Amino acid sequence: MFPADHYLILGISDGASTAEVKRAYRAQMRRYHPDYNPDPGAPTLVLEITEAHRVLSHQELRAQYDRQRNTAKKVHLVSASGMEIGLGALLGRGGRSRVYRVADRPRVLVKIFEGGATQAERNNLTELLAVDPKRTVRLRESGETVPTLAWPEELVFDGDRVVGYLMAEHPAGGVPLNVLTRLTGVPAWVDQLDLFVRLHVGMNLALLVEQVHAGNLVVGNLNPNAVYVAPSLVVTLIGCDSFVVAGHPRLRQTYMEGYVAPEVARGGAFSLESDRFVLAVLLHELLPGRHPYRAGNAPRDLSDAALTPLRSAFDRALRSSVYSPEVRLTPREWIRVLQKCAKSLRPQAPLANRGGARGNA
Repeated sequence: MFPADHYLILGISDGASTAEVKRAYRAQMRRYHPDYNPDPGAPTLVLEITEAHRVLSHQELRAQYDRQRNTAKKVHLVSASGMEIGLGALLGRGGRSRVYRVADRPRVLVKIFEGGATQAERNNLTELLAVDPKRTVRLRESGETVPTLAWPEELVFDGDRVVGYLMAEHPAGGVPLNVLTRLTGVPAWVDQLDLFVRLHVGMNLALLVEQVHAGNLVVGNLNPNAVYVAPSLVVTLIGCDSFVVAGHPRLRQTYMEGYVAPEVARGGAFSLESDRFVLAVLLHELLPGRHPYRAGNAPRDLSDAALTPLRSAFDRALRSSVYSPEVRLTPREWIRVLQKCAKSLRPQAPLANRGGARGNA
C-alpha cells in the first residue's frame, strides 16, 4: 500500500489549491493535536499531518510526491461481496490501523490494518461476523436510523489477504466520551449538558453494554475513545473488532492504560466482570467528571441527598470490587441507580431540545 497518502491524511482532493491545503492542515491539527485529542494514536497522526502539509504546500516537493504516488503500486481493495473499495478521507488512526471513509458510499467506513490483518485478527473478525449483533436506533424527529455498534459488516481484501473490514459510521456530530469530561474546547451542545442529561447518557451507555453482554459478547477494550456520544444522546461503541465471544479469551490483551480491570492487567482474560469494572470508571468520568484513580479536574458536587444511591454505587463498584469482581454492578444495576437519581433531579431543559431523542432506549 502506498504509505501515508498525504491527500487522504488532509482530507483533500488531488487538485486542491495551496489555500485549501493550508485550511485542511489547520482543521486536522485542531482535530488531532494531543492538547485536544487524548487518543494514543493522535501524536503519530499529527506528525503525518505536519509532513503532508510540508510536502503539499511546496510546489516542487508536491510535484515530486505526485510522480511517486502515481507510479506506486496501487492496492486493489475489494470487499467479501466483490465491491471495489475506494479510500476517502482519513478519519483517524490507532495502533496499526487507520479508518477511512469509503468513497461514494455515504456513512460507510473502512478500517485498514497496516501490513494486513494477523491470523488472530482474521479469526476474531470471522467469529464476530458470524455473531452479527447489529444494533440501531431510530431518532424521533429526523426518523434517521443510526448504529449503536460500529460492527464489522464485511471483510476487505487485497488479493487473497484480509486487510480490514467495512462498518457503519457513528451518528453525525458525535464526540468521544472523554470530550464530555473537559472544561474547555468542547462543542456548544456538550457545554450545555447538565447532570440530569449526563445521567441519561450514562443510562444509554450501560444499556448498550447490557445488550452486548446479552449477545454473549465481551467489549474487552472498553475505553473513552471507543464510546461516541451524539447530540441526540445516542451512544455508539466503535472499534468493535476488539470484542470477543464470552469464554473465548484473546491470546493478546489490548487495552488503554487506566481503563482495565485489575485481573486483566495481571494477565487475565477479558470477561463480563472486566467490562463492568471499566463501565464504572467511564461513568465516574462522565458524572463526577474525573477518572477515579487519577488526579484531574475538581469533581462535580454529588453531595445532594438525591444522589446518595450514585455515591454508594461508585463506592461498591470502584473500591469494594477492585479485587472482588463478583460484587461489581451489572449494567442493569447501573441503569436502576441512574434512573433513580434522574427522577430525583429537576431537568434544566427538556430532552426534546437536545436532539429529539432520548438516545439508545
